[in-house]
Amino acid sequence: MGRSCTITAEPDWKVVRKVVKTARDQGARVKSRQYPLSEAQEWMKKLQDIDNDINDVLEEEKRLKTLSIAERDLKRAENLIVHEDEIKSRPRRTWFESEKDKHMARAKGAAELNGPGVQKSKKKLSGKDRKKLELRDTRTEGQLWKKGKEDRGKPGERGTATSRGKSGKPGSKGKGGREHSNKARKAAKGSKR
Repeated sequence: MGRSCTITAEPDWKVVRKVVKTARDQGARVKSRQYPLSEAQEWMKKLQDIDNDINDVLEEEKRLKTLSIAERDLKRAENLIVHEDEIKSRPRRTWFESEKDKHMARAKGAAELNGPGVQKSKKKLSGKDRKKLELRDTRTEGQLWKKGKEDRGKPGERGTATSRGKSGKPGSKGKGGREHSNKARKAAKGSKR
């Protein structure tokens, strides 16, 4: 169990109340103490008095850390010189997987996760391209199979695609016949005027 002390002034009281409420909801014991301003100023003066001592201790810790790093590097250099033959006789470290193998494994894992043929594109799609892809996905979503010959029906049967022309009407000759009749109608209208 840890302990924490938060010293706040009046303007920060709303934030402290939220923190206290959250802590209590999580089951922590929260105690609140209020001290008069004169007492707080007295403690502030004491802290300012020992401020120089605190800075001296921090500087000393910084120097000790630098010294320990230097000693560690010196010890390492000594070991490299003393045990040079042993170190050089060791086999060179090799990775169990080369960069090419790593890349192949990553691609294989992605294919296994996302399905074959799905590749992650690094460039961001524009809105137009994204919409095209979404429409294509919705169109192909329900199509799991294509109609075969058996499903389409026998050739020459009434109502099948083979007995109809291009216009879809039984017995029509396709677009050519209809276009010709449209031209004839227009020509007939032109001659009436």
